[in-house]
Amino acid sequence: MASIRKRGTSQYQARIRIKGYPDVTRTFPTKSEAVKWSADREGLLIQWLGRAQDMADRLTLSDAPTM
Repeated sequence: MASIRKRGTSQYQARIRIKGYPDVTRTFPTKSEAVKWSADREGLLIQWLGRAQDMADRLTLSDAPTM
């Protein structure tokens, strides 16, 4: 989930937090830029996590490398 906070007098920080994954943070000069970036980035991250989960669901034991 994304959150926006004001930093000082002229900066806004966007932070995306997804359980089990590192936070993604970036600072912008305007709130509208921060909101747009966080919405775009959050969509990409969720889409990527969905694909990664699909790939993990299809993985079989025979796909595992042998030592």
